[in-house]
Amino acid sequence: MSMPLRRATLVRLALVLTFVGATPLHAQRSANPYDALVRGFERDAARYGARAPEAGRAILPLLELERHRDKASPGVVQAALTRAAANRRLLPHIRAYATLLRGLGERATRPAPAAEETFASLGYLTDWHIAGAFDNEGKSGLDRVMGPEATMNAPYDANARYDGREREVAWRPYPAELSPFGYVSFDATLRPWVNVCAYAETFVERPRAEPLTLWFGAAGAAKVWFNGQEVLSDGAYRNHDYERFSAGVAARPGANRILVKVCAGEGNWGFSLRVGDARGNPLVMDMAEGATEAAPAPATPSSLPPVPVAPLAQLEALVDATDTGRRAAELRHDLSRFLFWSGAQDEASSRGRELAEAAAELDPRPAHLLYASEVAETRAERMRFVAQAEERSPRDPAVRLARIQLLASSPDPGEALRELLRTPLSGRHGVAGDWLLATLYERRDLPQAALAVIDRNIARTGGS
Repeated sequence: MSMPLRRATLVRLALVLTFVGATPLHAQRSANPYDALVRGFERDAARYGARAPEAGRAILPLLELERHRDKASPGVVQAALTRAAANRRLLPHIRAYATLLRGLGERATRPAPAAEETFASLGYLTDWHIAGAFDNEGKSGLDRVMGPEATMNAPYDANARYDGREREVAWRPYPAELSPFGYVSFDATLRPWVNVCAYAETFVERPRAEPLTLWFGAAGAAKVWFNGQEVLSDGAYRNHDYERFSAGVAARPGANRILVKVCAGEGNWGFSLRVGDARGNPLVMDMAEGATEAAPAPATPSSLPPVPVAPLAQLEALVDATDTGRRAAELRHDLSRFLFWSGAQDEASSRGRELAEAAAELDPRPAHLLYASEVAETRAERMRFVAQAEERSPRDPAVRLARIQLLASSPDPGEALRELLRTPLSGRHGVAGDWLLATLYERRDLPQAALAVIDRNIARTGGS
């Protein structure tokens, strides 16, 4: 977009947003075709999130809400996430995920303290000591015992020194101000940051022996120990997302020791961890100030109740249990989207794409075929999936839009322009088609035509 067009667009957006601010929510809702879609996602989250056997599927509509934040009318997605976060019918860890998505929205739209307060209510731990960087050449570091790991059952020694990748390293306090939203960033504090591992350690205080749950996500491969026992291990090099894994632990009265190890290749490097009660409800932890070792273990360890299953493990289990039919396709479609949208796919894996293709083969409905096209590796594969969708549903507006988008990136993008003008799309597909139309006009040096289309879209979406 050229500078004059961009400035003119911003002026139009400001005028429309001023109008929207004085418009009742129900009026905005009726004007924007994406608002009805948002309400459908909210219903789906409520339907799945109340049922333990399939609660992991509730994460998909919650992620859809986040993905449509800039398309729905202002405030509509945030209101849906606020209702989901307060819906007592949803399982606690699903409510927690809705709450953190609400917090991410607050970070973008409100003063920082609002989002910080939301994340503080979830109890993410940010009071750590960290040590690194250690060597991870060839991604061999996760299973190699390094200094902090070898001494994790000895009293914490603030003066300990370890052989790092490039130099001797020691424990240092992690600057918690770097993590107002719960993510502990190793690559913001340690060097080097490529092919490395690091450790973080903290002590939390509990008044009594009780079962707890840990909710953990990392950028990189990771392990977690609680009072010297390994409770989580993931060798995949993923991007970070909150709440990716869950584990049940037995807290002791007094100090409880948590050690985290994260290894990175060339990607991001860090983690988030919160503590919940046995059902996954967030707990805000008191730190065991001055503790150097965990409280003594009880003579008779208590048994742990079943641990709520985190979404990734639940979606994987559902896929493994269903091989054929429409349900198998839907579950593969869900898991593929989760892997891509939450960054859960190993950086060296193509599983998300393979699952999308399997869903399209098991149940070749347009939604599955178009999603397989979206994540396909090559243009030829994208064209193949779109062509299959056209054979089955040539009048489907989503299919028509996908074909026009392919034409727009072809050697003759003018064909896409002609198709959009010949038979305009309606509803939310019309909104997407109009933005594409404005882009095509701008590429042809027709800024006034592009602005006219932008004005039309702003008016019918309430300024989103």
